[in-house]
Amino acid sequence: MKISKFLVLIFIISTLFACSSSVDFVRNEKRLKLSNKEIAKTVINNSIKFKALKVKRMKVIYDFNGKKTSFNGSARFISDSAIWMSFNAALGIEVVRIRMAKDSVSFMDRYHKQYSVISYEKLSDKIGTKVNFDLVQSFLIAKLMNYEQAINHSVVHKLRYNKNRYSNYHVLSLMSDNKYIRKKKRFINSKKIPKSNRRVFNQEVFIYPVTFNIHKVFITDIYNNWNINISYDNYKKYETKLLPSIINLDFKSKKSNLKCNIKYSGIQFEDSLSIPFRIPKKYKRIKQ
Repeated sequence: MKISKFLVLIFIISTLFACSSSVDFVRNEKRLKLSNKEIAKTVINNSIKFKALKVKRMKVIYDFNGKKTSFNGSARFISDSAIWMSFNAALGIEVVRIRMAKDSVSFMDRYHKQYSVISYEKLSDKIGTKVNFDLVQSFLIAKLMNYEQAINHSVVHKLRYNKNRYSNYHVLSLMSDNKYIRKKKRFINSKKIPKSNRRVFNQEVFIYPVTFNIHKVFITDIYNNWNINISYDNYKKYETKLLPSIINLDFKSKKSNLKCNIKYSGIQFEDSLSIPFRIPKKYKRIKQ
């Protein structure tokens, strides 16, 4: 499997938890009357906190424009610092290893004996939308993220609480009205803005009312005409921590359709973990 094939996959698992008990969510539970700030604060406070996390077994099935592929792997997370993933072929032979740092992503293709290092800026240009380490980490551990704020560190429209849609969930929305959309499109079209920065987002986050964990995230880029639906299911309890054991992602754009299912098992929380990524001297570097 060539390294270039994993550029799209990184956005998915950007674009990752079983000896544990499942958590039953009461979907008809009456929602507490909380403000949008209180809901967002509670979700953030309930987000998983750890120093280091090891995923022993990870199964990934993804369908890119009708072509389905599946493989197994494992992952390691150093909170707010690094993400490491290893993917195996038949008989458990490692074929690809990936390391995500704060500033770049490194790929090692063991089958073809080659490697690549790419910045998030270049990776964003390749996949057509902005991506960075914080955004990747938030997606993989089901953490509340404000997409625009994660990229720009500021946001025009704050998340607001939608009281009417799907009464079984709390819903936080970052929705742009038509006037704002037209204004931002005119601004983008009148300025020399890099392709990866041309975007107008709407975002909705569906939250379980009992545990305040994220159930679904919908993100739409109105300017570039693409959308992502992410669902976090089958949360499992590890002592006082809750993590989803299943993540489903559905990405649709003008040029491509991508679906991905990720299942985790064998979770361990550690005080520290190593990130093994030594590139052999005989490997050839691939320019990106």
